[in-house]
Amino acid sequence: MAKHSNLLLALLTVVTCLSVCTALWALSNQEPDPVLPPDELPAAEENAVPTGDDNGEKMDQPEGGGAVNLTYSDQVTISLSEGTAQLSFSNPSRSNQSMVLEIVIQGTTVVQSGALVPGTQVETLPLLDTAKLSPGGYEGKFQVTFYDENGAQALLNTEIPISITVTE
Repeated sequence: MAKHSNLLLALLTVVTCLSVCTALWALSNQEPDPVLPPDELPAAEENAVPTGDDNGEKMDQPEGGGAVNLTYSDQVTISLSEGTAQLSFSNPSRSNQSMVLEIVIQGTTVVQSGALVPGTQVETLPLLDTAKLSPGGYEGKFQVTFYDENGAQALLNTEIPISITVTE
């Protein structure tokens, strides 16, 4: 009986060690997303153009808070040959905060804009050099990081589901 207990204990020890080693190997071989939104507002996005909607009116915002208004399409096309994403994303003039836009596919950021200040929009953004994609259809998201009037990252950010078509 003691031999069976010792054998069972040895077997459980080996299985536990193998499980711990496998878990540590899996965790150490994960590639974290190297692209993080900046803590402070970056330079203006060079592909941004005016929205043409500036009537001088801003949204009301509570003291110490912010107010944003977004206009976008949930359809994005990425051209691998051109190295660009075609999209429609606008930070209307009524907004009180600037933002940085990222396109994320399967947990990896493939596009990141510069600052989109109120009253600007983008229709084309370059792919990041680290983007590894194949042609096809993907579900992804716009990840939007907001920045206050002082250029500091705001506490509230948002994610918007999008459909992405990747072409050669």
